Amino acid sequence: MTTETESNEPTETTVKPQQPTPRTNAGKAAAKSSKGKSTAASKADAEPACVDLTKPADHEDEDHPPVIMRLHSSDKFPPNGQPFGVNGRFFALKADVWYRVPGFLPLSISDVVEDMPIKDENDRFVGTRAAKRFPYEIFKA
Repeated sequence: MTTETESNEPTETTVKPQQPTPRTNAGKAAAKSSKGKSTAASKADAEPACVDLTKPADHEDEDHPPVIMRLHSSDKFPPNGQPFGVNGRFFALKADVWYRVPGFLPLSISDVVEDMPIKDENDRFVGTRAAKRFPYEIFKA
């Protein structure tokens, strides 16, 4: 490619071809995986991509440091996310999405239980048992 400068002398410039941008989620995932991840062990130790819902003050709390968690999918959750409120802070978490949350949130969620029916082999009601209302998973590296 030839361009002219102010002195009207032609100069030679090189143009590097750009990488095509992926337009689909599958293309983006393929582009990310092709960037040279090393071994399978490092993939297992790496943090998952997550949405950070913490504040800087949450990182200073030594008793409850931030954690990475996700809710298990359930038909009980609304499509725009399950709302949680703890001490004036509100969170709306969607199922199967990793979030970095303050350490007090999983402690509060684990306290919520509901009674599930216990049935015998003839499908008759026998009693109830306590079960977690919001099952979740915490990422541990």
